[in-house]
Amino acid sequence: MAKKITIKEIADACGVSPATVSRVINHNPMVKSNTVKLVEDTMIALGKPINSGSGIDDEDRLVIILNIPDFDNMFYQQIISGAYTSANAHKCDILVNQSPLDKASMPSFLHLIKKINASGVILLNHISVDSLNRIHNIVPVVQCSEYNDEANLPFVSINNYASAKNATKHLLSVGRNKLAFINGPLNYKYSVERRRGFVDAMNEAGLSVPLKWMIQLPKIDYDMAYTAVTQLMDDRIIPNGFFCVSDTLAAAVTRAVSAQRLKVPDDVAVVGFDNLQLSTVTRPSLSTISQPSHQLGYTACEMVFDIINSGESTSRIFLGTELIVRESTTIQKKRI
Repeated sequence: MAKKITIKEIADACGVSPATVSRVINHNPMVKSNTVKLVEDTMIALGKPINSGSGIDDEDRLVIILNIPDFDNMFYQQIISGAYTSANAHKCDILVNQSPLDKASMPSFLHLIKKINASGVILLNHISVDSLNRIHNIVPVVQCSEYNDEANLPFVSINNYASAKNATKHLLSVGRNKLAFINGPLNYKYSVERRRGFVDAMNEAGLSVPLKWMIQLPKIDYDMAYTAVTQLMDDRIIPNGFFCVSDTLAAAVTRAVSAQRLKVPDDVAVVGFDNLQLSTVTRPSLSTISQPSHQLGYTACEMVFDIINSGESTSRIFLGTELIVRESTTIQKKRI
């Protein structure tokens, strides 16, 4: 039996990346003709047939690690799906890793990168510049959704500040002037920026927000949000609108409001964030900020491959968001 030749062996022999060799083998039209010739000539010299996919070790497929903070947050599922779409097109594997990436877990994560010989990392955690550089010293790293702008490293995200401000202004535009805010943990950039957008929109409207209406949760969790809102709605003065940093939290608000024999949106209007499938099946359906989560994952993975193929990159990409208005902020006119 002929000895199997790995992609890495071909790449080392002709001085290109393993990803480039994989693209040549799979006839990717994006590879330059002179690079194709170099790789094919090297394959011939090594005794590897150009038109056959056999003889390349499946175990030598490139692996990208996609690190997420929490499997329970439905938002991450669409990002994972987008990354898989890109990886499949490049004949690459995605390894999803759930870890907070703090000081305690970082050594294990770095060991994982080396152990599986990962070709790149996509991060959805917000981590320090030092930790980012430790990963970057081993493999290409792209920050996705969350990012540390003090690091000179590539990322793809959205403008959380402007999106939150837009959501808050929508609530104000439908006549709500007593707004509450439900947020996730402040160790994430999205939480800080969405809170800032909410507060600035309220300040610009000349409206104050009671401190107890600024609800800060330790994680995006339906039950936690339901309990917090239920307690808030027992007060004598209650909000007539809620901006939530997640559709999961917004769905909990609608249930808690209904449990108080109040109606959404007649008594309390609600806006969420993410445009998860949950936002369309909740009754009433949720007005929300739609962010392109699938595209975030896809773009992040493409950025990793660009770095693998062409070297360093400091690209910073912001994708657009959109306010989707649904039943939770639209009061139906009564029929006469």
